[in-house]
Amino acid sequence: MEYLQTEVSSLSKVVLQNCMALDLLTAKEREVCMIINTCCCAYINKDRQIEADLNMLWEKTRVFHEVALDDTSLGFRDLRDKVTSWLPNLEWLKQLLMGLITLMVLGILVYICLKCFLWRCQNLVETYSD
Repeated sequence: MEYLQTEVSSLSKVVLQNCMALDLLTAKEREVCMIINTCCCAYINKDRQIEADLNMLWEKTRVFHEVALDDTSLGFRDLRDKVTSWLPNLEWLKQLLMGLITLMVLGILVYICLKCFLWRCQNLVETYSD
């Protein structure tokens, strides 16, 4: 990309030199556009634009890299490591154990919620019958 920036910079210098030479040769005619019989356009030099874009991309890449390094496990990774520290170094076995523990906890929570719901329904039926 730096070579492209160098190429763009040198091309802009050549264009500027050609414009100056053309202006000198056609100074007595007053209008270059009149001689070449086309509409005139202005050349806008965006010198160092590629370098600026590269710096911006590099900065965004650095930010994305830092975000990717952030720990988003909310402490669950440490908990999993403590619970499964006695297991051999088999990742699939650790994941299986953590999955079973998660299922057991969810099962207990569902059981408690159903028990409370049924208890509440039974109380409502008794209250209604009274």
